[in-house]
Amino acid sequence: MNKTLFILSAVLLVLLTGCSSEPKQTVEEKGATYSKAGIRFDCPAEWKITEDKQILENEYFAVCEKQGSSESGLVLVKWTTNSLPAEQMLEILKVYYQKTYAEDHGIEIKFGEIDAKNNRVNYSFKVQDIKHQGYIIAKDCPSASTGLIFQEANEDHSKNKNAFESIEKSFACN
Repeated sequence: MNKTLFILSAVLLVLLTGCSSEPKQTVEEKGATYSKAGIRFDCPAEWKITEDKQILENEYFAVCEKQGSSESGLVLVKWTTNSLPAEQMLEILKVYYQKTYAEDHGIEIKFGEIDAKNNRVNYSFKVQDIKHQGYIIAKDCPSASTGLIFQEANEDHSKNKNAFESIEKSFACN
């Protein structure tokens, strides 16, 4: 498994962002609860919040990443306190992710059809002969427009399924 791509993705997004601030985490048996600027989610016990950035005055970015040297699993959460419809947020994240991987890594991301009912789109790509997959979900909150980007190596899907579901189910608007 090439965890380097996952780390490079997070680093790239951090380099494209601005100032940082400390995450508010409550460590419990289930892991860490992240809460900031209108959103909240739980990061599972074997995962860690590895990034927490305020991009602009009203835009934020956080990463919950599976720990282990041969593990893949990453959830990027991007949100803004600007009011955007979920459909628009989903399209912005899709275009941004596709452009970033193509320009910075020479990797083509293939997207499926957008599921408008659930504001979700699946994607896939290949790095060093390792197939990866993921999906992006956009959510509307009263005080934030949010996108969650889930990513993993295909071979780790069964190991990450419960964690991805847990993170998605724990997501809430503050």
